[in-house]
Amino acid sequence: MRKRLLVIVILASTALVVVLVGGYLLNWSWTGLKVHTGSASGSQNIKTLWDWLELLVIPVTLAVGAQLFKRSGRLKEQAIIQERTRTDREIAAEQQREQRLQLYLDRMSDLLLNYGLQASQLGDRVQAAAQTRTLTALRALDEYRKAIVLQFLYDSRLIDSGMALVSLGRADLSGLDLQKVSLNQSDLREANFSKANLRKADLFSSNLYGTDLSGANLYGAALFKAILLGANGDNATLTRADLSEADLSGASLRESVMQYALLCGASLIGTDFRGANLTGADFSSTDSRTTDLSGADFTGADLSNAKFNGAYLFGVDFTYAVLSGTDFSGATLLDVRGLNKPVAPEEAGTVQSRYTLRRLFAHLARSVFSRTHIEAAPHPGDSGRSHR
Repeated sequence: MRKRLLVIVILASTALVVVLVGGYLLNWSWTGLKVHTGSASGSQNIKTLWDWLELLVIPVTLAVGAQLFKRSGRLKEQAIIQERTRTDREIAAEQQREQRLQLYLDRMSDLLLNYGLQASQLGDRVQAAAQTRTLTALRALDEYRKAIVLQFLYDSRLIDSGMALVSLGRADLSGLDLQKVSLNQSDLREANFSKANLRKADLFSSNLYGTDLSGANLYGAALFKAILLGANGDNATLTRADLSEADLSGASLRESVMQYALLCGASLIGTDFRGANLTGADFSSTDSRTTDLSGADFTGADLSNAKFNGAYLFGVDFTYAVLSGTDFSGATLLDVRGLNKPVAPEEAGTVQSRYTLRRLFAHLARSVFSRTHIEAAPHPGDSGRSHR
């Protein structure tokens, strides 16, 4: 197409040069480039170049219009073909992912039913096969099907905390929609849940050691007694999450949103809370020694009986916080706001009662769940394995 246009341009340029030379130098009167005076016997009716051009305007316009219309039709046809091809590819990819999921589930079920995966020991070939197949499937599947694999592993009791037969370490589970999922007492160590939707998820007593939860939505999640040692929760949303008695030592929760979260009795030794929003949070009886809370906001929080020995508290806001029995010995207090504006003594009892009720409701919710949770049927080789 480009070569054809180049040829046309060259020919048109050559013709223009010829017309200009003939009209001005050779006195070609038909070009109309020089005034024709006519002969002595009278005027002559000589058609100039412009006369011919007037005759050619309509057919040339029609020809150009036809070419443009034809070109437009070709472009539309190509666009339709490209869209159809893209759709076909997406359908083929979707079918391929579904086939991979079904193949994975069939093979894992075969390992469970026919090769004694549940009764296997660390280092057994069947366990290694299950591990390889799981990680391979997770790399090939989309987010929706990854969530199905995760639920399958949980329901099959292959990721039980303390006795996991399949490790999810370094598995990419980022961005999954796991709202209200039940993964309590699971081994999720070092898995990547960054930007996942874990809103109101049940992670009670789960092992999340070194897990990446950065940017994840854990609003209202149950993390009671969970192990979060060294976990990354930067920019995560933990509003109203239950982290009471959890172990977050060495975890990073920078810029996290933890409004009204329950952390009573939690171990927070060396935890990084820089810039965290902890307004209204229950920090009572926490072990927050050597914790970095620079820029944290504790407005209206309950810090009664919390230990901040050796903690770094630069620019922290304690306005209207409950500070009865709070231990700041050895802590670095710089540019702190609100220490002289704690909640009034007569209101402290009311505030603490409110937090006590919240803790009570959280405890009742956990109790109701534990009574209604259906335990997995024991496997023949399951002796010694505790059931949920």
